[in-house]
Amino acid sequence: GDFDTSLRLMIEVVLQSPAFLYRWELGPSSVQSIDGLVPLNNYEIASRLSYFIWRSMPDQILLTAAKEGKLNSKAQIEAQARRLLSHEKAKASVSRFFEYWLTYNDLSAIEKDVTTYPNFDAQLKAAMLDESRAFVKSIIFDGDKQFQSLLSSTSSFVNSDLSDIYNIGAIFSEQLQPVRLSNDERGGLLTLSAFLADKGAADGSNPALRLSLIHI
Repeated sequence: GDFDTSLRLMIEVVLQSPAFLYRWELGPSSVQSIDGLVPLNNYEIASRLSYFIWRSMPDQILLTAAKEGKLNSKAQIEAQARRLLSHEKAKASVSRFFEYWLTYNDLSAIEKDVTTYPNFDAQLKAAMLDESRAFVKSIIFDGDKQFQSLLSSTSSFVNSDLSDIYNIGAIFSEQLQPVRLSNDERGGLLTLSAFLADKGAADGSNPALRLSLIHI
């Protein structure tokens, strides 16, 4: 065929290739199953670690460890995992996991009736997401690391944009500050502003939608 046809076919092959669509894990060149499991090579272990904890490709330290064969033992892998978990990328990754799990990751695209919610603008939506991320980090990285606390803790982080929502009379700045919310009204991720705003109607509450997601 001509040049354009050849180029089109090449692009089609690349875009349909499993090696392009997925993180390809083939193991050693001569695959040998051990108790029904196929061992991964060092680079594949590095890839799994990084994409699981950082949701991104391995950094140079991890690639160097793979190149030097230093991802063969449990202790070596654990050391790298702990290093990745201590980075800010891990905190962001964990926080975003809950955003996708509870599906309020699209909060920025949600629109509300301006008469009912005149202050629901981009700045407020950003503050809501920041609050949820700070809340998750405070439990998983700085707190007791218990899943129960994610669904029951009355602690959170509030700034001047969020203080009216939680009916907190104190004067806040634009920076998030730790607060203790009402025990009668709040408890964990399912009562944070981001989840409630995303799973509410444009002109009010939507209990049915919120209840339909609790089973997850």
